[in-house]
Amino acid sequence: MINLLWSDYIIDGFRMDTRPGEMLANACGQDSDAAVQGPFDAAVDESVDPAPDNSSFTPSRISRYLEAVLAQKRNGIPEGLAAPYTRAVLARTLIDAIWNQGHFRLGDLVVSAAWQWNEDKVGNLAAFFESVSAACDYLENLGIRLKDYSVTRGAACSVSFKVSLDRASGLESWEPDPDEAFDADGTPGEGLLTELPLRTAKPRMAYRRKCPALAGGDPRDWLVYIPFDTGVFRLGGSLLALASGQGCGKAPDILDPEYFIDCFEVVRELVEDGIAAAGVTVGDGGLLAALRRIVPEDLGMRAEIGGIRASYAETDPVRILFSEVPGVVLEIRDADYDYLDAELLLQDVAYYPLGHIRKSQRGVLPVRTNPSDITGILQALLDSQASEGED
Repeated sequence: MINLLWSDYIIDGFRMDTRPGEMLANACGQDSDAAVQGPFDAAVDESVDPAPDNSSFTPSRISRYLEAVLAQKRNGIPEGLAAPYTRAVLARTLIDAIWNQGHFRLGDLVVSAAWQWNEDKVGNLAAFFESVSAACDYLENLGIRLKDYSVTRGAACSVSFKVSLDRASGLESWEPDPDEAFDADGTPGEGLLTELPLRTAKPRMAYRRKCPALAGGDPRDWLVYIPFDTGVFRLGGSLLALASGQGCGKAPDILDPEYFIDCFEVVRELVEDGIAAAGVTVGDGGLLAALRRIVPEDLGMRAEIGGIRASYAETDPVRILFSEVPGVVLEIRDADYDYLDAELLLQDVAYYPLGHIRKSQRGVLPVRTNPSDITGILQALLDSQASEGED
């Protein structure tokens, strides 16, 4: 009999060095040996590659794609994309916590994980191993502890996460050791640098939003996009790929946890300080779906994506708008724009001003600036600084 957690895994002819149960126990800070009940048969499987990229999307049909995406429901993990999809779901779940009331940092959080899995299909055992490994590695690199986990059988393969405060950290009484706080040369010690900025002395969090998810509609305010990863835009595993029935190749990798930490910390401060007038998570459906959620239904905007296209050297606006790279869209008051610019520049976090909500427009569509059009790029940069003179 195969046990998803405690069987030895042989994938593509190679025996894995560890088992999913051991990875999860270590992520929880538990002794894995005490949980083993066996012996179990080996889980022998082969990995499945993502569907080849045979997609063909037309920028002139972006509004149609958006409606299809908004109507699409996801049913399980996209085939061949267990690892990047798991990291993306985990990242989006953590970003969702940014909007909560309270006072906390990323390092104050713990995560509960739940897998529902169908192990009958070829490739599903390998996908489970990849999903668990991706979740544990990403949590470790983020410095977040796994609180608990569950694994149950299901008709499809899915993973979900839940975020809460780490009540067992003992940090409320934590103080740096005077003998270890500084190195011999008088510079701050590594432990001081890694622990102090990411923890809160007395964290608190309420499951109510600090800022609304719907923008106020002031035509002077800015909508700003901040991706939380540095990877390229891809459509594999996206709702657009699912809605269109097209193979779209690889998913965004989501492999820069250090950058995610920087983004989380600076955006969380913007939320706590009231600089973020409204905000939504960029997740399922991508950037355009997030814009649709934050812009009031009776208003509209034309999102300027020329800066994104130039920065990523991306010629396809469909990839930018529907790739599901985790991130946020913020509404920033015109008076706070310079403060936002200074804070993000200080933290070396990239952001992209998308423009303003307009009462004379309905719906959300992009302004398709050609990244090779130097005039368009310069105009986009000038527009991003135009707030100082507006009234």
